Amino acid sequence: MLIDLDERLRHATAAFPTTVLTNAMVWQGDRLRRLEALPREGLTLQISLDSATPRLHDRHRGAGSFETAVAGIRQAIDLGFRIRVAATLGSDAGTSEVELAAFFDELGLSADQRVVRRIAKQGSANAGLTVSRSSLIPEVCVTADGVWWHPVAAADPAMQVNDHWAPLADTIEAVRSEYRAHRIAGDVLASTFPCA
Repeated sequence: MLIDLDERLRHATAAFPTTVLTNAMVWQGDRLRRLEALPREGLTLQISLDSATPRLHDRHRGAGSFETAVAGIRQAIDLGFRIRVAATLGSDAGTSEVELAAFFDELGLSADQRVVRRIAKQGSANAGLTVSRSSLIPEVCVTADGVWWHPVAAADPAMQVNDHWAPLADTIEAVRSEYRAHRIAGDVLASTFPCA
């Protein structure tokens, strides 16, 4: 959606390992040329795929989206990108997790290239896991609206770290400091209830 996204990614990957969340569905024409020109070093394309078959994925994301996403995954692999495939499973997932594992094996994805999680109670979801800054390991997410603790909550005001992203190094350090404080508080609480 950002016309200069490729240029921003070049700057980001030069400074930090960078992950782009994508549905991999619009890689054609000029967008494909921009994708092909992106650096491979320091960049991960995290592609959403919510089931191993079209039935469930298309129900959530639209008819035909499964086939397009799978083609995008294969295209990214063929272009030499580091990819990660992420599935968000709802209460209707059934045996999807087992089926996804088999499909990920078919694609040749290693364990660190797979993210399978449950729906978080964020955005328009009225059910799911409740998340907070203290319950999530930070995965800094930069959007046009600022910097967020984690991509799963990149619209929740309580999860916004900063309303601008420059200088990003200062914001990253603030996230690290806050995360350390959450971990210390959790460790202190856990140590007050020893069982052995």
